Amino acid sequence: AGRAAGAAGGRRAGAGGGVRAGVFRFEQQAVSRQGVPPVVAHTLMVAGLPVDMGPFFWAQAQPGRPVPTLAELAAERGVAPAADAGSYLVMGTDFGKALCVQYGTAHIVAVPVEAGPGGAPVPPQFVNTGLPEFVRCLALLGRMWRLRYGLNQEQAGRWTVDFQAQLAALDPAALGSPESWWSVLLEQMWDGLL
Repeated sequence: AGRAAGAAGGRRAGAGGGVRAGVFRFEQQAVSRQGVPPVVAHTLMVAGLPVDMGPFFWAQAQPGRPVPTLAELAAERGVAPAADAGSYLVMGTDFGKALCVQYGTAHIVAVPVEAGPGGAPVPPQFVNTGLPEFVRCLALLGRMWRLRYGLNQEQAGRWTVDFQAQLAALDPAALGSPESWWSVLLEQMWDGLL
């Protein structure tokens, strides 16, 4: 389950939340809202989420507060939410979108916090099959990203091929479309933007 899951250090679910080794584990009460799939609650309490994986991901980690819906996050930020914003549970953000569990599918998707033109919902961008896969993929990125520093162009290309292969092994659907979040991230790596 990667470094994030291993960082749980044997703590049992419900043993209390908080940040340890850069990973935020949620308390039972924070994940006990209506409709949260059990696998999501369990993953948030046991494996947790990395607090800061800039420039890729920042967890929506607020000790003592429930995991917010996208509608609640939009209200906190003073922006108009889309009509479907209540159907997303916010895990964190990337540089511009909220990364959320989509109710009904339990997929991880990226969606803007603010509604589209005229208040219309913006189609979600697929990220991962589910939260366990997302946590594993982030752990892979966390382990490998530091190895990319200082590489020449040829070495960076080999690194990207290796990262892509390992990512596909963890969650094949993450790279199932050129428009998926991970595919766009890989394209930016190939283009030298990251």
